[in-house]
Amino acid sequence: MPRKHHHPHFSKPAGTTHRSLTTSPHASSSAAANTSGASVNDLLSNLRRTRISSPDDRAQRHYEVANAPTVHPSLKGILNVADTPPPRPRPGMRLAPGARRGPAGPPPPSSWLNTSRHAPAHLREHPRTHDQQRSRPDRLDRLPGLDIPDEHSLLDICLSRLARNWAFHVEFDQHYLATLPGNIKSVLLAYIATHGPATGLDINGLKVLFRDADEVEGANSSDDITHLDLAGAAGTSLSLKQLDKFFSNPRSNPVAPTAHPVHPTTDMRSPQGAKSVQPQLQQEQEQEQHKKQQQQQLPHSDDDFGESWEALADALTSLSTPIPSTARFPCLTHLSLSHPSPSASWSRLLDVTPHLVTLTHLSLAYWPPPYLTPNSKTATTSSRYSGSISFSGSDYYAEYEGDWSEAAGVLWRFSRATYCLKWLDLEGCGQWANALEWQGAGGYAAWEPSGADWTGGWRGVETVVVSQGPLPSPPTRHPLAEGSVRRKSICGDKADAGEDDRFKWDEERRAAHAVKAKKLWLNRIRQTQDVCESIHRKRRNAGLPRIFFDFKNDPLDGV
Repeated sequence: MPRKHHHPHFSKPAGTTHRSLTTSPHASSSAAANTSGASVNDLLSNLRRTRISSPDDRAQRHYEVANAPTVHPSLKGILNVADTPPPRPRPGMRLAPGARRGPAGPPPPSSWLNTSRHAPAHLREHPRTHDQQRSRPDRLDRLPGLDIPDEHSLLDICLSRLARNWAFHVEFDQHYLATLPGNIKSVLLAYIATHGPATGLDINGLKVLFRDADEVEGANSSDDITHLDLAGAAGTSLSLKQLDKFFSNPRSNPVAPTAHPVHPTTDMRSPQGAKSVQPQLQQEQEQEQHKKQQQQQLPHSDDDFGESWEALADALTSLSTPIPSTARFPCLTHLSLSHPSPSASWSRLLDVTPHLVTLTHLSLAYWPPPYLTPNSKTATTSSRYSGSISFSGSDYYAEYEGDWSEAAGVLWRFSRATYCLKWLDLEGCGQWANALEWQGAGGYAAWEPSGADWTGGWRGVETVVVSQGPLPSPPTRHPLAEGSVRRKSICGDKADAGEDDRFKWDEERRAAHAVKAKKLWLNRIRQTQDVCESIHRKRRNAGLPRIFFDFKNDPLDGV
């Protein structure tokens, strides 16, 4: 048999106590006598007085009670065993009946909750509104044709109050906002853009305002909506992706539009007009099927003609019958997306353009340069076949080098998709005005886009607003200079001698910044004038009418 090995629990054997250190028999016998003479109550009171239980002991006692062996419920009554108490809940874990237990681990930082899109409304803080307010238009009548009520009239006061308390009305009057007339809804959007909350109009408020009759009883249809003023909301409280889904959501009750916009490129006298792209409507397949069914009814030979011309006229008239539209705004002609966030995406805007083929008036004031990947301008990539190249379509120094190839291509695609435009607002877009008519380093090339298609998609444009807006304001005072001004106003002549130096340095800095900003502002106006003159020459060679470029209150005369 194998030999059994004994494994001691301790590496060092326990030592024995010397007998001289132990208590004497007389002392032990006297202590035992005193202990035996005391009663049980005395012993318990002595233990309570001499031994104070620590938190660790209490926790250990609760642990022992919770983990004690239990008895079957059918035997507890026979054996007179009390029910086992449940374990005490941990502090901070009080749960209401039916509530779910939160995730394990420590709570997340408050900064995560404030900036999360899933946080409650009273905790959510938009990252842009925390540092700076959203841009607002300076007036209500930015879109032409919008019926703005007179100032201080009853309608003006009601709409301004409604816009200032928009979040309250969306929550408590959501079943009544959809019953407003169509023209009042369009004006209300302009008031929200100008006098609305700091966060702007969100997708929830837009859906509440334009509900269908199937959702809310008595709701007015959006078939007669022609103006949508979404200024200050694009890219901040209302993303272009949400706007794309909102426009592309088909309606349950399709209606026949009153009239189709005339394609401005149907004139075959221009080669660009013959090559213009067809509209990419959402119901393109339905239109093709509808046309095929109608063409089968037309006569294909002389024998197929009827005895009267009325039969042929009725067959030809059926081809021009408008097809029922399922678009949410079938008659939308005026749209404002001005004053967006600095991070507004042109790629998202190109995704929205298939739903904007009926637009005749569009405002893109103060939009950033038209780049598809502006956040990748500093990123580079490399391969074994080439060296390091820019990951984006334009590198970081593209604007300084005058390379507008990517921006010109984006504008060319955008102009071909919005071919019904007659009025375009590009106020404050002088930074990328050269991309509107870019000739490249070596002139035009067959494969190289030359900016917007002014003789094709935008051949029907009549007015373009190219004002640079107000002159940039000087920067704020430096904190040190601001403190110097306050101390000097309080102490007077007793202030420190260095206070004057700090104030003088800050004033010189602000004056130099103002001069530099004004010089850049005037330079952009001159560049815009050169671009407008180049567009005039291009349209003159194509036999198209002259465009009116509106410079508004800019110091230089318009062209």
